[in-house]
Amino acid sequence: SYSMAAVEHSFSEIVTLMAGDVHPPLYLLMLKAWVSVIGATPFAARAWSALGIIALAGLGIYPLRLWWSTSRALTYSVLCFITPMAVLAGREIRMYSWLAFFVTAALLSAWMAWSTRRRRAIVPLVLFTLAAAYTHIFGVMASGFLWAVFLAALIVRRHPLTRAAAIGAGLVLLAYLPW
Repeated sequence: SYSMAAVEHSFSEIVTLMAGDVHPPLYLLMLKAWVSVIGATPFAARAWSALGIIALAGLGIYPLRLWWSTSRALTYSVLCFITPMAVLAGREIRMYSWLAFFVTAALLSAWMAWSTRRRRAIVPLVLFTLAAAYTHIFGVMASGFLWAVFLAALIVRRHPLTRAAAIGAGLVLLAYLPW
């Protein structure tokens, strides 16, 4: 009921409303955009959460299928649909399905950056960690932990992406600072 009541407000009012809450505003802004197009019904709002689980499972198609065998990537995708957390998060009109997607995508982006050694691979990591942080307070914690471990590993291994990753981490901090 909280999410459905929140999306009755304008986008700017949602940001103001969330400033007094513990949760960052991204999920409600995304939900507001979704129900503005689809309709503000409980079914439509639940469908948005279900799409978060579909996006999470979609990570089995890309990038996991590139790194794992097709059967392992398919197993990951199937598990995304049948785990109790996914079933519950896909039904609730809350941010948890999208949080799971953003955090998992950030982790996979860090692995992609590490393994490809391409500076541009830091961009998805920055975007997904910001999305996670702006979705839920747990996303802030997960993103902070991910960046700390990632940067420490880069430094210890004298990885060529260390400087680009440090800049990316700084951009994430600056972009989250207003919140």
